[in-house]
Amino acid sequence: HVAIKLVVMGTQEAKIIEFMKKVTSQTDVDSFEGVVPVLDVLHYDENYLFFVTPRWTHYEPNTRYDVVDQVLEFVHCMLKGLSFLHENNIVHKDIARHNILMNYLAADDYPYERDYCFRESLRFQCLIRYGIFDFNLSIKLPPFVKSSTYRLPIDYAFEGPRSEPFDCLHGELDYRPFAYDVACLGILFYEEFADIIPLAPLLAPLIDKMVTLDIDRRFTASQALEFFLRLRSEMSEEELKKRIPRDRPDVTAGWDEFRRWDSLPCGFIQRWAAYREPRPSLPRRLLRAFCRHHWGWNTVHYIRLILRWVHGSVFFWRPSPSTLLLPHDAH
Repeated sequence: HVAIKLVVMGTQEAKIIEFMKKVTSQTDVDSFEGVVPVLDVLHYDENYLFFVTPRWTHYEPNTRYDVVDQVLEFVHCMLKGLSFLHENNIVHKDIARHNILMNYLAADDYPYERDYCFRESLRFQCLIRYGIFDFNLSIKLPPFVKSSTYRLPIDYAFEGPRSEPFDCLHGELDYRPFAYDVACLGILFYEEFADIIPLAPLLAPLIDKMVTLDIDRRFTASQALEFFLRLRSEMSEEELKKRIPRDRPDVTAGWDEFRRWDSLPCGFIQRWAAYREPRPSLPRRLLRAFCRHHWGWNTVHYIRLILRWVHGSVFFWRPSPSTLLLPHDAH
């Protein structure tokens, strides 16, 4: 089975699809890059192209996992996929559950119980993979643009996920989209697996370093992947095969309340204390409470805009073109 999508030529999405056709592979699960592979690109005319991918199933939120290692395989695929995109100077801009697929497809008339058993069998054989897809909001930057300094106007942040990181909660004027991608994925990990953190403590420092307010200290996608692989390699077979309860408890604490360390062993907390994100300061919490109101966010935003204009007028400062390179300029 395959899926076929129509894309307008000359867009960022078309550019990325053409690139994906050259570099993605579907040969085997071990060479999987963490993104849904593009099998072929069919040029219809000078205005449109079709691209072909395997027909996979949408990822289901709160999927039933049996053991810890199955959860970590999902985390691994997502980190691998985001690292692959960022290493190729592609910012996704819409990291969310609805843009994740599983390399599995059930027949429409297949009974649910048989479908579930078959899917679980694939998981136990370590054959299920999860891939990032959908590049309609994505941007591929030229090689000379550094992802660590690249910024976009803040309006672009609101095109993507609704679970917004700290980066856009305080009336900001612009943001760093590569770091924003990482934070969105960290939030997704927490929302999916908050109740599993006591069984897989490595998720606590990983998530904290992916969502930290201090963007200069935030993991890049490749750093997050490296950290994850390091801690996963230290886990014993017994820890990886720990059973996950069928009735998973509801976690009421939000990702930004920083309570994911509460039930972890003291030794683990001490070892990774430097990775633990502190609660925001009182002034920061007050600013965030003010900006939760639409009028509050706009007030802070326009104050920042005025201050930037004053700073530019007095010190003749302007952002460099590469810093605020817009998508239509990224060719």
